[in-house]
Amino acid sequence: MASGQWADSDRRDDLPPNWWKIVAQVKERDGHRCVFTLPSGKRCPRTEKLEVDHMYGRANHAMWALRTLCSDHHKQVTAKQAVAGRNRRKPKRERRVEQHPGLRR
Repeated sequence: MASGQWADSDRRDDLPPNWWKIVAQVKERDGHRCVFTLPSGKRCPRTEKLEVDHMYGRANHAMWALRTLCSDHHKQVTAKQAVAGRNRRKPKRERRVEQHPGLRR
């Protein structure tokens, strides 16, 4: 059942044994359609290349914490989360303020 994107990944180890059943249930609940809200306020109409997104971290596999997204919107959401994660981890650097050489006494 593993698709090409999972071939070299160890993330599968973090998933529950019944993951593919959960995926089927989430897609069924969401009507086999992406649930992403477009800027127009309407729901994305895509019904192909659907993936299940963990909204609250990869460890939460509860039905209420999962949603169906098309691959494009899943990539968009994941990229936004990655940027936010990198920004949280960046150490805050404080630069030493040096006095201008012409102002030194």
